[in-house]
Amino acid sequence: MIEVVMPSGPTFDASVVDVASLRFGPGHAKPAYNSLTDENGARALIAAFRLPESKVAPGALNACVTGFQNDGIPFEGCDLVKH
Repeated sequence: MIEVVMPSGPTFDASVVDVASLRFGPGHAKPAYNSLTDENGARALIAAFRLPESKVAPGALNACVTGFQNDGIPFEGCDLVKH
């Protein structure tokens, strides 16, 4: 499993993510599980994906998550992968 943390910020509200729309990596893996939590005083969505389904290559430097907010607005976020 690989966990992806999506913190809320000035332009992103983790509490309005349509979790069913989340996809991760070149394999477009669906989340195995997720939780909404408070991280440093702000909401954060944590979603876990099965690494084989994500098709993120061993040694990959970065990976992306895509999805939609509940109102249909798409988003994408990419960051470094911690192996």
